[in-house]
Order: sequence, then structure tokens, then C-alpha cells
Amino acid sequence: MALHIAVEDVQQWLEPTKLTISAVDTVLEATAFQYVASRLAGRYDPTPWTSTSTTPPLVKSVESMWYAGMYYKRQYSENTDDSGYGNWIVTYATNLMDGLATGKQDILGSAGTVEPWALPQLWPTDASTDLADPSLGGDPTDPNASPRAFRMGQVF
Repeated sequence: MALHIAVEDVQQWLEPTKLTISAVDTVLEATAFQYVASRLAGRYDPTPWTSTSTTPPLVKSVESMWYAGMYYKRQYSENTDDSGYGNWIVTYATNLMDGLATGKQDILGSAGTVEPWALPQLWPTDASTDLADPSLGGDPTDPNASPRAFRMGQVF
């Protein structure tokens, strides 16, 4: 099974005097990738991300943060401080994933999103009601037109 992150990707998030790794745990890495890819799949197509060379740098960074945080939490699980740094780094990775998944952030150099990304639109709009108004030259049968449903101050 191909890895999506390398030792150096993970080690950058770990203090070398406290915790160093010599290899990436394939089971934890598979879980980390599944977590990251499933969170981003609603906006990005993760199928091309098959190895360290094909996974975008930001995705590798987020996955390695999540991996390092979980590894740190597992390593220091007997401590009573509840792995403050491990919690922080997992939260940071989750916030980055949320930003990518919602469109607040983008993956630079990515092929694009799964579908065009836009905020919800309200309908009817002023433009669509103008299209339906014959007094303005509109055509009420136009499929993009919508008759005015209500007017301001109208009592129901």
C-alpha cells in the first residue's frame, strides 16, 4: 500500500527531542488519509492522490498534522495532561480541513473542485421578476423568469 505522507512530513510537527519517528505506521497513515480524503471529497476528487508524489502539498501537510497529533496522543496517552499538544495539532488540522471543505481555503495547484462551488442563491431575484414583467419588456413564459410572489407591505 502506497503512503501519502513521508517521515519528514510528520516529523516537522513533532519536537525532535521529545518524539522522533523512523517510519510511518501504515495503519495509522491509512486512517489519517481516509479521514482527510473523506472530509475533502465533497469538494475535491481524491482519487488521483495515490502516493506522496501525487498528493497535493497542502493535503499532505494536513494529513501529516493529523497523523502527528494522533501519534503524539497515543504516545503520551498515560499522561494526565490529556496530550495538550496532540489535541492542539489535531484541532488545527481539522480546522484546515473544514476551511478546504467549505471553500474558505483552496488547494493551490489542484485540478479543481468536484463541482462548481457557490454560495446558495435566493430565488426569485429582482432580475428574474423583471424577466416576467411584461411592462418592462419581459416574457412571463421565460423559464428563467419568475412572477413576483409578494410585495413589501402586502398583507397575507
